[in-house]
Amino acid sequence: MKSEEKLQKKNASKSEMSSLPVDALDPAVRDSIAKRLLIRNMCSVKVENLPKHYNYSTILELAPEMSSCRILYDPVSRRPKRFAFIEFPSKDIASKCLIRLNNKNFGGKLLNVSLGGELSESVDDYRHNCVKLSNLHWRTSKGEISKHFPNAISIDILTKIKTGFNRKQSATAVVTFNSIEETISAVDEKQGCNVHGRKVSVMFCPKKKNSLLVGLTVYGLKKSSSESDLRALFPQASEIKMFPLGGFAFLRYDVADDCILDKKNALGASLKQRKLKVVFKFASEAPSAANSDSTVVDKQCHSLVCVTNLDRSTTADQISKLFSGAKIVSMPKKGKLHKGCAVLDFGSVLAAKRALSKSHSLNGRMLVLRMASKKLLKPIPSN
Repeated sequence: MKSEEKLQKKNASKSEMSSLPVDALDPAVRDSIAKRLLIRNMCSVKVENLPKHYNYSTILELAPEMSSCRILYDPVSRRPKRFAFIEFPSKDIASKCLIRLNNKNFGGKLLNVSLGGELSESVDDYRHNCVKLSNLHWRTSKGEISKHFPNAISIDILTKIKTGFNRKQSATAVVTFNSIEETISAVDEKQGCNVHGRKVSVMFCPKKKNSLLVGLTVYGLKKSSSESDLRALFPQASEIKMFPLGGFAFLRYDVADDCILDKKNALGASLKQRKLKVVFKFASEAPSAANSDSTVVDKQCHSLVCVTNLDRSTTADQISKLFSGAKIVSMPKKGKLHKGCAVLDFGSVLAAKRALSKSHSLNGRMLVLRMASKKLLKPIPSN
């Protein structure tokens, strides 16, 4: 009976904290949380173009003075993403590390290092009774975490792979407290604590993003598989994007019901003697209200065109000469060169449609033009 009463009290306290509106927070508490978010970003660096098979030991070798790090996992390639965030005790140490590591040759790759942890600095985007632990060893248990957080009312270790945890993937955990004060204290005192031989990143837990069903991802394809082969299995798809080297394809749907129906019909399907794995694809939306910048992007999207299949050595001047009436909005980079695509603003719907209706070539390559998506809208750096 006593154990049941304790559980009821814990659940009640958790529900009260989760239902607490952000506006109800004390202004002083909001300011202290915002200050910690800002400081964490200032004391972090982003290391890009890392070698394929790097791990925690690799990051520790690069920056032994770090307080913690965040290594993100790519479920498609089944290895860490090619960038990681390293967190330091102060901004000065972070700046010194940036100078030391930027353009350094490491594992045959030239590192690209920039200041900032890319954490949202909006207080509204976080749950204020929880902290998120990043960079945990995959074997970490709840008992090891509870030694560092004795006041926690619950500990949830998150695993992203249902069929078993991948050893290459760092684990994450969510630790819930009774009060906001305990949460802030945990962020201040436990950042960089050693759990199972690793320096762990401790930060406020982000809210879950609203997800929207947009399509299907099909795995297990051969390189020789074509769009027409997939179209026969998934007739309702409005757009099919093939990734031959990765052995998968992304299918976009205008109607969610068509997406669900196609997945149901393709259950146990095979293509060219290979059994296909079909999973839903969701698009995430930020939990907070869209800011003024996003509304500007929505208004401009109709005149923006994405140009792909560019040679990576193509310059902005060459693109400007080919599309004389357009302005270059973005050229996403990979290392020292761009990724082979650019986003152009033609100023009007008519001009954008006119460009889409024509064929264009540059440096012996046939260019592919389509309407730009919001995620590509990052301004090119000014010279």
